[in-house]
Amino acid sequence: MPISIAAESPRRVAEVLAEIWQGMAVQCSHTFPTSSYIAFAGDEYGKLFLRFLIKTAILFL
Repeated sequence: MPISIAAESPRRVAEVLAEIWQGMAVQCSHTFPTSSYIAFAGDEYGKLFLRFLIKTAILFL
């Protein structure tokens, strides 16, 4: 299950986490707000964190 958090600078937060995890940060696809980013861990578990701009409402169904 992914974990998501709000941030004032989603891209920067994703880049820092990706660097710590030795993974990568990418902008989310067209189904998320354009200011959203994902940080992937460079490990065998496939951890990821979603970053959204503060005050963004996301509904996971």
